[in-house]
Amino acid sequence: MRITLTFALLVSLISSALANPSLSPVMQENWYQIEILAFARSSAASNEYWRLDQQPDLNHQALIKLNDDQPSLPDHADNIDRSAVAYGAWRLINTDGLPLQKTAEQMAKDGHRILLHRAWRQPIRERAHAFAVLLEGGKVLTETMPNADDLLAEESQFETATDRDGQLTTLPQLELDEEALAARQTRELQGALRFHLSRYLHVEPLLWYGHDNSEGERIWVKIDQNRRMRSEELHYLDHPLFGLFVRITPWEHSLQKKAESSKE
Repeated sequence: MRITLTFALLVSLISSALANPSLSPVMQENWYQIEILAFARSSAASNEYWRLDQQPDLNHQALIKLNDDQPSLPDHADNIDRSAVAYGAWRLINTDGLPLQKTAEQMAKDGHRILLHRAWRQPIRERAHAFAVLLEGGKVLTETMPNADDLLAEESQFETATDRDGQLTTLPQLELDEEALAARQTRELQGALRFHLSRYLHVEPLLWYGHDNSEGERIWVKIDQNRRMRSEELHYLDHPLFGLFVRITPWEHSLQKKAESSKE
């Protein structure tokens, strides 16, 4: 079945190329506008047990980084994806007036906390050629860094040293390393979404939500259920602690519209 679908898609692309020889390959792809809204629930189920031994493990080098100016693609992206960037793919667009804006406002009124609201456009391709996009949002979760008092309290665990004059050395003055601190910061929401097209549209999420429980333990939970989608319908990915709305709408680039009008 996979071979049949891949062959059918290839035939479709060849037919499109013959019908529109002036269009570049990327303009012969199916483009969509994607809007997502992630939120943390106002009240989490307190009687649920969440594992403490899992945390995000993302290969950032294999993900597309959304941007409002110049998105970043993985090194092994092909020419069609690189051409798509030149035509505006994966650039963040203003969410004001988009369908999920009112949803975000209503959820905020209901006490839910919005973690991320983003929108962009991209070609959606068959799974073998589909890259996931990186998503990060929510508050910054800063890891606890050791301070001078903590290190001095643990001084007895280290071997006493002397300088060249035979004098006992002391711990150097500790300074805050802002770069090191930034490297240890992470967002509440982080993960990836991959969209691909075969007979139907599909979304493959791997989204993590992190927070500290009442004992100060860092807990990470995830949404990773794949979903078949219909365009122009609102889809909801659910978890007891957080959720994600996804809306995909067919979208045409001006060059695609121009090519269609020239055939009429």
